[in-house]
Amino acid sequence: MGVSIIIVNYNTKDLLVSCIESIRKYCLRTPYEIIVVDNASTDDSVNELLKVDPNVVLISNLENKGFGTANNQGVRIAMYDYIFLLNSDTILESDVIANLELFMNDHIDCAGVTPRILFPDRTEQNTYGNFPTSTFFTLNSLGIIELLSNNIKRKFSIGLPVDFERTRKVPHILGVAMFLRKSIFDLVGGFDENFFLYFEETDLCYRISQLGYSFFVIPNLYILHFLSKSSPTNVFKTKHLLRSRLYYFKKHRLRGFWIIKTLSFMKLIMLSIIKRDFNYLHLLVKIQKI
Repeated sequence: MGVSIIIVNYNTKDLLVSCIESIRKYCLRTPYEIIVVDNASTDDSVNELLKVDPNVVLISNLENKGFGTANNQGVRIAMYDYIFLLNSDTILESDVIANLELFMNDHIDCAGVTPRILFPDRTEQNTYGNFPTSTFFTLNSLGIIELLSNNIKRKFSIGLPVDFERTRKVPHILGVAMFLRKSIFDLVGGFDENFFLYFEETDLCYRISQLGYSFFVIPNLYILHFLSKSSPTNVFKTKHLLRSRLYYFKKHRLRGFWIIKTLSFMKLIMLSIIKRDFNYLHLLVKIQKI
């Protein structure tokens, strides 16, 4: 069948090169192509990429279009039946891709699968999660979630590390490494481009799961994730995190939208006071329109 590996890049030149080199080294048993969508990087990523691997299919955007939109661009030109949406700050250490493909071939009800995601020191990183609820965000905002037992946290948390040894069905997988059937991705219309950053993969998995398809984690496969710093400021992160969270709840008409909106207002007011940065109050005005 083959795999189209799609990597969105924004100012992660060195990490991107390392990622692609690891793919070339370990992806040996299945046909594949690498599609890089560059979101207007200013660190010479494009030139460096073409020096290292001129065979990469490259889309160069004139502006940062965000994670979901850029991935959609890559998927539209993908030639294979499977797509592997991979962060630019990841490294392969084995032929993970061929093994993910084999699993998908054997599980026709599976829409997507992910390997275990580890930090470079091999400690666990969040790999999957539950779909968001107002209960989780309320408990998290009040600092209560950390006081709960691990068993209870597993029922609520939207980001969880792997703590099991056998392949398991999960509510949704994270955008770090999403191995998906292109046909199902296309069926639901891909990523909702109203999300610029955060919650876009949650929304995608939610819409796919509504059609009866499943997602899995394979814990005996792993990749390393370096957590790049491509998002420039805390204000930037807060803006898109809160906006995407509210949009997700409103879009799917989930209970607790107004609770989430009130908590978001309170957080922005507190941040503006604690950090003495009134940009957070400007965000409050923008979020009020959602």
